[in-house]
Amino acid sequence: MDEPFGAIDPVNRGHIQDEFLDIQSKLKKTIAFVTHDIHEAIKLGDRIAIFQQGRLIQYNTPEIILARPANQFISDFVGTDRAVKTLGLYRAYEAIRRNPDNTIQGSMNSLIALDSFSPEDLQDMIVIQENKPLGHIDIDALKNKSTKVKDAATAYPVLIRLNDNLRDVMSHMLMHNIRQFPVIDDNGDLAGVISHDDIRRRVLKIFDDCKSKTGP
Repeated sequence: MDEPFGAIDPVNRGHIQDEFLDIQSKLKKTIAFVTHDIHEAIKLGDRIAIFQQGRLIQYNTPEIILARPANQFISDFVGTDRAVKTLGLYRAYEAIRRNPDNTIQGSMNSLIALDSFSPEDLQDMIVIQENKPLGHIDIDALKNKSTKVKDAATAYPVLIRLNDNLRDVMSHMLMHNIRQFPVIDDNGDLAGVISHDDIRRRVLKIFDDCKSKTGP
C-alpha cells in the first residue's frame, strides 16, 4: 500500500487508520505500508523500515526506532519529541495505579472530611460514589458547606478510559492543569488512577528496556 491515506484530511485520516488497524487485526495479514509520515508509521506499524538514499538503515519495532535511532538521520527523522511520540504506543492501563488510596466517599460529611484529612491530602482526593468517580474535591467549597462531600466536588473535564493512549492522557493533563485523573473501565467504575509521574516512570522504563535489547 503506497501512501494510501496521503490525500485525506487529518480527521478522516485518523478514523480510517483506526479502521485499517481493526481490519488488519482480524485478517492477520502482513501488509507493506509505505508512508513518509512518522506518526502514521508509529501508529500502524508493528515494525518499521527506514531508508536513506535507497539503503535500508534501520528495521525494528516502533519502540526501538524511537528509543535507539541507528544514526543522526533517523534521529532527526523521528524528531526531538520522540519520547512524546512513544506515549502514543501505550495505553492508560499500562501505567495506572490500581486500588488507589486517595479516594473519598461522596456520602461523607464535608466537615468530617476536613477533620479527617490534611489539606494536602484532600487536594489529591478523588470523590467516588458506588465506585464511580464523581470529581475531585474543592477545599474551599468543603469549608463553606456542612453537607456531603459529593456536593463540594468539581467534576473532571474528561474521564480517562483504560485503552486511551498515554499521549492523549498527557494532553488532557496539560490542557486542564490537572495532576492526575481517575481511570474508568467499560462500566464506568474506577479502575485506577494515573498521574504525570506515572506516565514519566512508564516512559523511562520503556527507554531502559529498549536500550537493553540487542540488534539493529
